[in-house]
This record gives sequence, structure tokens and C-alpha cells, in this order.
Amino acid sequence: MLTAEHKAIRLVLEIMRAMAATAEATGRLDREDLATLLDFLREFADDYHQGREESVFFPALLDARIPAPWSSVKAMIFEHNQERSLVEGIEDSLKTANAKDFAVLANRLFEILATHIYKEEYILFDLARNVLNDEDDERIAKALERIDKDKGGHFSTKFAPTIRKLEWKYLRRQVAG
Repeated sequence: MLTAEHKAIRLVLEIMRAMAATAEATGRLDREDLATLLDFLREFADDYHQGREESVFFPALLDARIPAPWSSVKAMIFEHNQERSLVEGIEDSLKTANAKDFAVLANRLFEILATHIYKEEYILFDLARNVLNDEDDERIAKALERIDKDKGGHFSTKFAPTIRKLEWKYLRRQVAG
């Protein structure tokens, strides 16, 4: 579940990086498109995705009671907080229409979040496979599904049509479906 969500987040990061290149080259940014991406980053990437990691997945790793997850989980939470700070900075650049600040912050967010996702998928998820058993996996999956149900379904569907349009606009890639 979490890996599939990373795919959507990576796509938005690619779009934002392309927007940053345009902003850097022209000194302008499309405020409406940026507001859409910021909504996605706040509602989906942070509140939904990272919220589920921090409330379900990370505690399950910490409950495994072996030393390795403590430092790994603490590092992931620290990076979540860095990402939140960068998103706040990007929000400020939107309010002030500062294309240069946006470009710098967007590129930094891309670097940090892309690396963070890599570490989760290739380090933390491997660690989870080694320390969590089938019962743990089932418990985690049910807890994540409860959150989906409480929030009225999978959050990415709310953003999918708009993200597809932005993907075409900024990356010139049309997505099937």
C-alpha cells in the first residue's frame, strides 16, 4: 500500500521540479497549478500517507522491540518534519509569488523526498519484512484500511484527474486511464 502511494508522490515531485525549472527560467510561476500541488502534498503526502506511516507502520516497527528500528524510525520522522518545513516555505513563495524561492525550495524538496522514499522502500521496508510476522502484516493492513474507510476511501482518487492534467502540461506525458 505504502509503495503504491510513493508512486503518486514521486509523480507530483517530478511535476513540481518541472514547474521549478520553468519558474527559474521565466521568473514566473503558475499559482493555481502550484496551489493544486501544495494541496496534494498537504492532504495526500503528509496528512494521509505520512500520517498513516506515523500512526500505524512506524509504531508497529517500534513494537518489534529490536534495536535497529528505533534509529531508522526516528530518522524517517525527522525527514517528514524537514519535508513539512519545505512545503511551508513553498507555500510562502506562492503567497509572495516569488518564483526564485519556489524553484530553490521545490528542488530541495524533490531531493529530500526522493531520497526519503528510496530509504523507506529499500531500507525500512526490508527491515519490516525481517522483523514483522504475518500477524503484524495483517494487523497493519487492517489499520490502514480503517483509516481509508474513516477518510471516505483512498485519498489519491481525489487528485488523480488534476495530477494527470498537470503531468501532461509540465512533463508532456499522457497517462492512460
